[in-house]
Amino acid sequence: MSYTALDPANPYKWAAYAESLDSSGDTGGASKAFDRALALGPAIAPVHMRAFNFHLIHEHSGQVLALGHRILELTTAYNDLIFADFIGTPTLDILRIGIPPQSVPAYLAWAQGARPTRELLEIWRWMRERGLTGASSASSLTTTLCRRGEYAAAARLWADWLPAQRRAGYLEGNFLSNPRFAEPFKTPLDWSLDSAGGLESLQKEGLIVAFPGTDNLAYRNVRQLSYVIPGRYIFSAVIEGVGITTNEGPFFHVFDADHPDRFGVATEQVRGTSARRTVEVRFVIPPETRAVVTQLERNVSDRLDNKIAGTLKVYEVSLRKDN
Repeated sequence: MSYTALDPANPYKWAAYAESLDSSGDTGGASKAFDRALALGPAIAPVHMRAFNFHLIHEHSGQVLALGHRILELTTAYNDLIFADFIGTPTLDILRIGIPPQSVPAYLAWAQGARPTRELLEIWRWMRERGLTGASSASSLTTTLCRRGEYAAAARLWADWLPAQRRAGYLEGNFLSNPRFAEPFKTPLDWSLDSAGGLESLQKEGLIVAFPGTDNLAYRNVRQLSYVIPGRYIFSAVIEGVGITTNEGPFFHVFDADHPDRFGVATEQVRGTSARRTVEVRFVIPPETRAVVTQLERNVSDRLDNKIAGTLKVYEVSLRKDN
C-alpha cells in the first residue's frame, strides 16, 4: 500500500511518497508526486520546501527559482536557507524570478554577510531602479562597504541615494555629508554621536556640546568617515565657544581611517568665550590614505583645575580640496 492510499488528499503524504520514489531512482515519478503535493497544499511552506530540495538536488534550476519565490511569499522562516541555495545562480535571475519584491531587502541584508561586493552592488542597483531602497538599506549597505574598505563605492552609493535636501554638495566639493548636523543616518558616512553622557544635542542651527564641569573628559564622541583621494585639503568649521574652561579645549581631529598613525591633523582648541568664527586647517592627504575620520575631541587635562565646563556650538563643517 502506498503512502497516499489511506489519505489521498494529504499533501504531506504525497511529499513523502515523492521522496520514496526519488530514493528508489524514479525521478520522473517523484517529480509528478511533488506536483500533486503542491497542488493539494498551495500555501503549505514545508511541503514546498521538500519539493524545493528535490529539484535543487536534481539541478532543476527553473523549478528551484519558482519554488523559492513561492516559499518566500509564504514565510520568512526559510529565508537564509533559500538565499544560500541560490548561490551560483546569476544574480539577475534570482532577482527577476527567485525572489518576490518584498523579500529583496532581506536578500540584500543576508548577502552583506556572504556575497562579494559586485553582487551587493548589483542587488542595490536592481532595488534602486524599482524604488525599493530606503534609509535602512542604504545605511546598512554603506556600513558593510566601509567595513570591507570599499570606501569609494560606499561614498558614491550614499551620494546617489541621499535625498536632494540632504545632499548639500556631498562629493561635489564637500567630502563631509550632513555638514550642518541634521538628524544623522546610521552609517559611518554620516555623523556618529556617542551621547552616553548626554552632552550632545542637535539644534536647528547645528551641533551643541555642553560640558557640565563635573569630569576631566577624554572626549571622542562625534565622528564621521569620509572617502578621499590624495591631495591638498582644507578642513573648516564654523564654531562658537561659551565659557569653555580648562587648558584643554575641544578641537577637530582629521586622521587616516585605516592607520591613524599614518596621517593626522588638528584644528586649534576652543577655549573661553569666542564669537562665531571659522577655524580651519590645511593639509596634504598622502597617496596611501583612502579614507579619513573627522572627529571632535578633547584631551585630558594635567592641571588641578581640569573639569571642563562650557558650551561649544558647531554650525557647519566642510572638508574640501584645496586647489
